[in-house]
Amino acid sequence: IAAILTLHTASGVLCPVDSVATSDGCSCNQTGLWYDGLDCVDINECQLYKPCGSGYCVNLYGSYYCLCEGGYEFDGSTCLDINECEVNPTTCEKKKKKKK
Repeated sequence: IAAILTLHTASGVLCPVDSVATSDGCSCNQTGLWYDGLDCVDINECQLYKPCGSGYCVNLYGSYYCLCEGGYEFDGSTCLDINECEVNPTTCEKKKKKKK
């Protein structure tokens, strides 16, 4: 797929439309992308930075998000065990009734 290029007249640099010309060449406007010499391409943050700790990382175009197994919650750096009874007391009430 050919990139659509725009000439930045101040610098005379030809860059993709979703980027700006810099003293080093081109820089992508969107976070999570990098200029590969021809186009702005996605950075796979999951593979490169491993941002989800013990969680599962899902790469998106220009971004990512983290998932945790049931009973765990992502705190910004890893998955932490949560007290399901505190979060949803009816869950534990149902379990107690079944045991009787």
